[in-house]
Amino acid sequence: MTLELDENGRVNGVRFLRTELGAPDAGGRRRPTPIPGSEFVMPADAVIMAFGFHPHRMPWLEAAGVALDSQGRIKAGVESRYRYQTSQEKIFAGGDAVRGADLVVTAMAEGRPRGAGDPGLSGAENNAASLTTNPAPAA
Repeated sequence: MTLELDENGRVNGVRFLRTELGAPDAGGRRRPTPIPGSEFVMPADAVIMAFGFHPHRMPWLEAAGVALDSQGRIKAGVESRYRYQTSQEKIFAGGDAVRGADLVVTAMAEGRPRGAGDPGLSGAENNAASLTTNPAPAA
């Protein structure tokens, strides 16, 4: 999987490669193998990544400058202006990739505001009903 970006660095699609199960290995496990010439791009204007219990190394995330903690979890929190915002202001994270193993409903609750879209980030007009922000600290 590769993110497709436009000339302004905004995501406009995700490139995939179809796979099929290969021959069984010595232990009987059949692993996926790429199907030559099967690449395709799925158009997208936003990408939400979903992970299992333990985060795995994601070179594209590191290349984007997203900070990770000592256990490889994505650093995102409520201290930023927008909840679950990472060190890269247009990338958000939640669920197991941030907090470690937890209930699926926790991850869903964290992803729901971001999945609904945020006009403050997309350049659309401010819509208070869809923004999930933290107030600026008093001076």
